[in-house]
Formats: sequence, structure tokens, C-alpha cells
Amino acid sequence: MCIRDRFNAEFFTSENGGYKRVEKEADIYQKLIKYQPENNEEINETNEEKKEYNLNVYVHLSKLLSLKTVGSLLFLKYPSIVVKLFKDNEQVGFCRASRIPLNSDYTVDWKNISLFRKARFTHLQEGYYLVKVFLEKSSSPGKDEFIGYQIVDLKKDTDTHVFCKPESEIRLQFLNQNNRGVENVQTYITKDNMILSEATSDNNGEVKIGVPYNSGEKYLIKSIYKGFLVFKEETRISCIHSVFPLKKIVTFDVHDLTINVKNSNNKPIDLDITLTSNEMQEPVVLKPDENAHMKYKFWSLPSGNYTLTFKYNTIEVEEKINIPMVNSKTINFYDLTLYVKDELGFKPGVKLDVYLIDETSKKPVIISGNYVSNGEYQFFNLHTGRYILRTQYKSYTVEKQIDIPVGTNENTNIVKIMFPALFNLTTIVFDSHGNSLGDAEIVISRDGKKTQGNTNERGLKMFSIPPGEYRLQVFLDDDLICNRNISVSADKTYKIATAYEPVLLHTVIILTSIVLLIGIAYLSYKKRNTLFFFKILAIYLVFIAIVSPWWAVDGLSNGASTHTEMFLLPTNMVTITSIDNISAGEIIVLDETFKSTMSQLPIILIAALTCIFISMFLKKFEKTKTSTLLFLISVFLLSTVLIVFTYGMSEFTKVTVGD
Repeated sequence: MCIRDRFNAEFFTSENGGYKRVEKEADIYQKLIKYQPENNEEINETNEEKKEYNLNVYVHLSKLLSLKTVGSLLFLKYPSIVVKLFKDNEQVGFCRASRIPLNSDYTVDWKNISLFRKARFTHLQEGYYLVKVFLEKSSSPGKDEFIGYQIVDLKKDTDTHVFCKPESEIRLQFLNQNNRGVENVQTYITKDNMILSEATSDNNGEVKIGVPYNSGEKYLIKSIYKGFLVFKEETRISCIHSVFPLKKIVTFDVHDLTINVKNSNNKPIDLDITLTSNEMQEPVVLKPDENAHMKYKFWSLPSGNYTLTFKYNTIEVEEKINIPMVNSKTINFYDLTLYVKDELGFKPGVKLDVYLIDETSKKPVIISGNYVSNGEYQFFNLHTGRYILRTQYKSYTVEKQIDIPVGTNENTNIVKIMFPALFNLTTIVFDSHGNSLGDAEIVISRDGKKTQGNTNERGLKMFSIPPGEYRLQVFLDDDLICNRNISVSADKTYKIATAYEPVLLHTVIILTSIVLLIGIAYLSYKKRNTLFFFKILAIYLVFIAIVSPWWAVDGLSNGASTHTEMFLLPTNMVTITSIDNISAGEIIVLDETFKSTMSQLPIILIAALTCIFISMFLKKFEKTKTSTLLFLISVFLLSTVLIVFTYGMSEFTKVTVGD
């Protein structure tokens, strides 16, 4: 009976469908499994079903082996012949060689009865196979004698014959420069790049490895230690080596390596440290044999050029070292403090994006800085190397190349940079009525430093300043007319209403008061002309109305007093807020429809004023009817202005304040 330990299987589960669903899946699987590619091949349209072949292995024992098996029977020991099949150095089949084979149900396979011991392998794909024959000792399980082999290039159904001879033994001892045994040296005996036998040295550096004796055959013996080839020799094995093993002593140098890790706070760092080398015959990744108290130790490394790799977080750094030139190495980690100032010499008034780009790492890694306060950032556990320090805020970026450690003092790693971000601050200054205020002095200050300038005829002045919090003051003729705090984090425009009362208002009030006095004097001269008095009064009130607020509201909240006024000329709503000696105003943005309607009212007022003047003029020429009509029109226009304004403000307050 033969066993091949290779099979295809599928794990399938379903929450519904029961056994019928499983049976259906099994049927589909059996139909499709033959198209599944092997050895990581890709599926494509040209894939065809691979042919399968049978291999019959006939085992022939030498006279000496035959006597050995007969002798074992006399002592009631029942040795058996085992055939193992390998492909690509992996076992793919197992079968006991016998003249009368058994089926899987332990019945006799009459079709394959043979005069010779035979092992049969079926359903094999094309390729090179290694047939190995062992004499299985029932008295010593696990110590089978390797008695024969055959390399087969399988391209069709094939019969092959293996002529077996006693196993010859090779004993190797691996010693270091101090004549101490080297453990875990892997030794292979190969033929035509096929591994016939392999074994690993014990703690004394000794290894025993067997191979069948074949007269005239040469075998290649090679030994690998931690990936390095430490021994390679082609040799012949004679029959005498089945009694007296072939002995060889192999000596090579090994060295220890200690990696010390240090950082500023002596706290452990989660590091993954490995070694590898391009000089390795069989590349492997070596890990520390001991790791304690931030010390990583590699024992018994062969001489060579290595690549030391250490990983932490997402950082991976490689360094070249030579063994034995380097037997101890220290990996230092440093903390870095960054101080940032703006063009005024202050800490930036905003939080910046600060990070490092590690140029030493195998792949570029971005390390974000820890925010301490405005202008101060910290980085922890930076390895020795070159970095790009990048500081960003919106569209501004500053880059600087730095080396860690910084300077000669490894314990103090401080970097100072100037961040030149400047934003345009546009100020537009208005008086208390919303008129542009020219030639006003604007002073912007921060932590004792000032910058200042005067507004133009449109009340405009522009500054370029770093982001931050500032105090803005407006002076006119050395009088402080606005005092407020502002925040600059981008290009910004401030429309600033001040407490300054316009000269025009006082001029109009004085002139209209003079007109009123003249009217009263004239009325007294003419004695009782009441209508003339009301006309003069109307003129006075219209002049006052044009330059005076039509609506006002005061408020008090959390110690801050707010005064809001609505003007018709210009059509503006101005709010002045005062708290703790700080006063600031703003021009409220009005709805376009509301503002357009209100801006027509001064025109109507001027029309009413014009009607009154013409009425007075016609009265003088005794055109009484026309004069009276114009006066009534002026009354109508004034009434219209009052109605429209009252209704408009009512609707405005409903929208902004509520019912």
C-alpha cells in the first residue's frame, strides 16, 4: 500500500441550504479543481489540463543488505523497505516497497504483483523527482538507514530500478577559532542539485549524516551557518565508510555583536533589530539571540559584511557594518525642540503644521511634531541622520535641512527658525455715520511692537503682518476714536466704524438753526404768518433728518454696551461696541433690497424740500394756488418717507431680531 501525502481540499460553509448546498458546492469543486494552477502559477486562457503519469520504483538490495534483512528476521525483527518521493526538495509521496502490494482497503492488488520489491506512485505531473529508499528498522524508530536513491526525469509512465547498498556515514565537527563547537550548522549532501541528505550540528558542533555508498560516485557536501557557506567539498564515499565513518573537522571564525540603544529618557523603545548580508549563500534574516535592558546581542556571527536594520514605528533604517571590525555599536535616539518666530520676532499667533521628513530611512517617513505652545514643538526619539524640517501654514512653507544630533552638544538639540508668513490686513475706516474717514492714523500693536500708517481719502490703509492677535487703534487729530482687538490668520479686510462725529452734521445743524432764527424774526416782523413758520420748520427738520440717525437701539450684555444707529445719507447701519476702555464699530451688511429702498428716501426728502422752497418763492409773487399745491405735495412726500421708513424698519427688525 502506497501513500502520497498531497491532496486538494476546500473549506466551505453556508448559513442556508443545508447538506444539499454542500453537495452542490462539492460537485462544482470537483469539476473546477483540475483547472487550478499549481506552484503560484497564474490563471490565463492558455492554461491546459496538465498530464499525469505513473512511476514504478523497483528496489534491489545488495547481498550485504539482503543478509542484513535475513539476519534481522532470525532475531524476530521485521525490517521493511520504504520509498519516499521528493520534488523541489519537498516530500510528495510515501510507499512501502513489496512484492505483493495492497490497496487502500488492505486487499491484495493482484494487478501489480511483482517478482521484485516495488513501490508505485500515480497521478504525478511532469518534472524531476528524487526517489529515496530507506531500510526501516522496527527496533530503532526514527533511525532508518538510507540505502538508495535515484533521480528521475518524469515525462511519461516510467519504471526505474534502484540498486541499494549500505549507508555510509560522514561525521563533521565544526569548531570556532577558540576550538569550541558551533551549534546549528546545517549540512547538506547533494547530487545534481538534489538534496540527498541533511542534518544539523549539535551543541558540540558535531553532525552525523548518511548517504548510500555508490562506487565511483561523487557527492557535494556543503555546510551553511546563519546563511553563510562555511564548508564545501566534493568527495567520494567508499564502502569502508559504512563501518568507519568519514571524519572531517571544519574551523571558521565567529564573533559576537552587541547593539546598545540609548535615548534621552532611558525608557525602552520598541525596536525590531535584524541582520542580513548579501554574502550569504542562503539569505536569512538574523534576529538577536538576547535582548535585555536596551541591549541586543548576536552570538557567533561569521565574518562578513552585514546590513543592520532597525525598525520602529513606521521608520526603517539600514546601516552597513563589518564583522569582526565592529563588535559593538550604539544606536542613539535624540529629542528635538523647535522654536519658531515670525518676522516681528514673536511666537506665531497661530498653530503651525510642523513635521520632519526622514531622509535616512529606507522609505521616506513623515514625523509630526508635538505641539507644546505657539512657536514651540517637540520631536522624540529621532535616530541619527539627516532630516528635512518642514513648517507650513496655509500656502506658506519653510524647509530646512538638519542633521541629528544638532551641533556638538548631543544632549541639547534645539533648532530655531523664522517663519516669514505675512498676510494683507486691509482696514477701511468710517466715522460714526458710515462715511469714509481720510487721514486717520491707524496703529497696530502686539507685545509692545507697533506698525502704523494713515488712511487715504477713501479711509483705506493696508498692512502686511504675520498671523496673530493684535490691538488696533485709530487716531484722528491725536484723539483716540477706535480701540479694538483683531485676529489675523489670513488676508482679511476690516471695516471699522469709529465714534467720530462728522463735521457735516454740525455744519448742517448750525446753518439750519440760523435759518430757523431768521424765519422766526421775519415772522415777528410780518406779525402773524403761521404758514411761513411751518415751512421754515419743515425745511429745518428735513435738513436735520438727512444727516441724523432715523433709528437707534442700545443694548448691554456681559459688561459690553452696544449702540446701533440707522442713517439715510449714506444708507448705513452702524454699531459701536464699548467694553473696558475698548471701543470698536462696524458697518452692518444690509439686505440689498432694503438698502436700495432706504437709499431712495433722501432723494424724496430733497424733492419735498425743493417743493417747499418753490412754494415759498411763488407765495412771494402771490401765486397762492400753485404755492399751496406744492406745499401739499411736500407734505405728501414727507409722509411717504415716514411710512416707508417705518414699514421697512419694522420688517427689518422682524428678520434680524424677531417678533
